[in-house]
Parts: sequence; structure tokens; C-alpha cells
Amino acid sequence: MTSQCSVIKNPIGNRQMNTIMQTNLPLLLRDDHMSGHLLKKAIERRGVKKKHIADRKGITPSTLARQLSGKHSLSLRDIREYSEILDCPYEELLLDIAPVRILGHVSDISRVNLLDASQKIKQLLPPYSIPPNYVGLENYHQNQLNLYLFDQRHMHMQSIDPSCYKALCIMKCTQKGFQKAMSQSTSVSWTHNTFLGYLYPEPENTYTMSSLAFPGSQYQGLELAWAAPILAYHYNPFALGWQNVE
Repeated sequence: MTSQCSVIKNPIGNRQMNTIMQTNLPLLLRDDHMSGHLLKKAIERRGVKKKHIADRKGITPSTLARQLSGKHSLSLRDIREYSEILDCPYEELLLDIAPVRILGHVSDISRVNLLDASQKIKQLLPPYSIPPNYVGLENYHQNQLNLYLFDQRHMHMQSIDPSCYKALCIMKCTQKGFQKAMSQSTSVSWTHNTFLGYLYPEPENTYTMSSLAFPGSQYQGLELAWAAPILAYHYNPFALGWQNVE
């Protein structure tokens, strides 16, 4: 099964997570949760052949096709069996969960490298529903993947969220702000204009940025293009049920 899936398996196994979901979700379900469109999405994400799924389930391909089209509804037992066949979270087949786009990665603790339009955007599937405007940044530390989440609307609107103040956030300097920061740096070579750090407002729409990589280092009077707070940080997201979707 592993060779046919594009999903990295959860190291702690989905069975443990599924036990929790199976205990609590059935009481909340309505009939419209039991159609096959979410199962169809899960199969398509993994690129698994439908005949293989039908064989594992012990049904004919035509029966599976009727389930996927909604002509036959799915029982909770069906959901449980399909989650084990696909090695996916139980919730993925019950709730419409969208993948989170990974827009870049963090290097040297605080420097953010955002992908440009020519680069392929990676996606991670969370084990629970996340607002569609949330996007992620990857950070590898000692060969371990970590994940930052933030609201991309501030990036698109070129706005600065006041909730960034005195909080960890992602921020992008204008060219003027970038030059100002470089002029204040004596030991660090600035090669990027987007960072993780702590933000403090100053008069005349300028800001002080406290370095995440170098505690105690501050850059004052910076002009920013946009800033958004870090809304979540996941250490080893795969251990929490996140999955890599190609």
C-alpha cells in the first residue's frame, strides 16, 4: 500500500487517532456526512487505483463507484474500514478538510524564504479542519520538520495586523525598511527582507523588530510592507496526524 500512496504515514499510526474520532464523532454526524464525495477526494489525493481499494474492501469496483457517486451511502463501519485501507485519519472521510499550502521555509531560525510564482507549492493535509486563509512555513531543525501557520490575507492586502505587536509574527520590510535594518546590523548579513520576529510599533508608521535568531538584537525605525501573527506552531506535525500530499 505504501508504494501506491503519496502520503507520509503518521509515525504514531492512525489507529490510535481513529479510536478517538470513532468514539466522539458518530454522535455528531448527520446523513449528509455519509456520502462518498470525501472518500473520493481521499482516494484522488493518494493516487490509489480504485480497483485496489475495492479488492481490499472485498467489494466489486461497481459497488465502490456507486458509493463514490453517492448512489450508495456509507455506514460508520465503511468509513472505519476505508480509513484503515487508505491509512488516513477517520475524520478525513467525515469532514471536508482542505490541504494547507506551504508558501516557503524558515532558515537560520528567522529568515523566511517565500516561494515565487515559478516554484511548485507543497501541500500538507491537517488532521482537522483549518480556516482556508491559513498557510504554512516549513522549518527543519536537526532533520525534524516543524510548521508555522499564519493568515495569508495580510500578505495579499499588504496590511499589518495589530495583533502582531509584542508577538511572534512574520513580517516583510519595504526596500527602505530593509536598507534601514542593514545599516543597523554590525554582525549579521541581511540577504532577505522577510523575517520571523517580535514587532513593536513606533510613531509615524514605523516599527522595531526584535530578532528571533539573536535575542537582544533590535532594529528600529523599520518601514514594513505587511505583517501577520504566527497563529500556530507544530513541532513534528506528522506525529500529530498531518500528511504530505503530492
